Amino acid sequence: MTPFMILGPLGLLSTTFGCYTSTLGVEWSGQKADPGGLSHSLGLFLVAEAPHTALTMVESCANCGTQELTLKRCARCKKVSFCGAECQKAAWKAHKIACVPPLTLEDVSRKVNAADMADDWRGVLKWEGRMEELMAGKSDTASEYILQTFRNACTHQLTQTGSHEAALEIVRLEERRIDILKTMQRFPEVGDAMCNHAGKLLIAGKHQNAATSFQTARDFGAEHGLFMVECRASTGLGEIANIDGRHAEALDLLRHARKVAPLNEQRDRFPPWRQPRDKS
Repeated sequence: MTPFMILGPLGLLSTTFGCYTSTLGVEWSGQKADPGGLSHSLGLFLVAEAPHTALTMVESCANCGTQELTLKRCARCKKVSFCGAECQKAAWKAHKIACVPPLTLEDVSRKVNAADMADDWRGVLKWEGRMEELMAGKSDTASEYILQTFRNACTHQLTQTGSHEAALEIVRLEERRIDILKTMQRFPEVGDAMCNHAGKLLIAGKHQNAATSFQTARDFGAEHGLFMVECRASTGLGEIANIDGRHAEALDLLRHARKVAPLNEQRDRFPPWRQPRDKS
């Protein structure tokens, strides 16, 4: 047997060829395993031919439970392994329910688009775990569209369930959209996303963060002549001030919102984001 050392997150682990871990509890998926319990519950096997050899996962046969390095994966679903054809046939009655071929990104994209067209937010969010794959290598326009699709699904979820987690997921998605939209200089949509970002923080009960976000949106709207953005942000700040008992400040903010709202009607008569301001 060849002894070797593995340097892991909890220090050095000494073992020998063919031995299960039994000397140290380690971190696994965020949970601390009991010393000696990890290998038997997860089938973790250490294999080494030389120092610093990596860990190798040894799976169990889905039928008889045998643990070997030579198990063969199911060719259809590629999720479970068997000793051979006999074990696969013996387990087929139970396995066939879950034996579904993995979907390609093209398949996932079609399903997301179909669910989005049908306003099926559950059907869209079912694939949220593959959103990063869908965005990989895409243009800014395509990536923003994907983010918007999942944002819309979360908005429907929030409307129907009132879930604070849905509101916070919208916040995270809008932060990414804002970065992309700024790169493309689509300023009206940036302002709209900023206001939506702040509004969902308010719904989630994060008043201080919402106030900061609304102020950022208000400044952005003022800088780019986006009067409706400035109006929405001022209204949001006024609502927060009213909640906090700062009623005089809330009234001033709402008056300002009412003042800038009509200026939005001038947008069609001037170049985008460069409208004249009332300095009074």
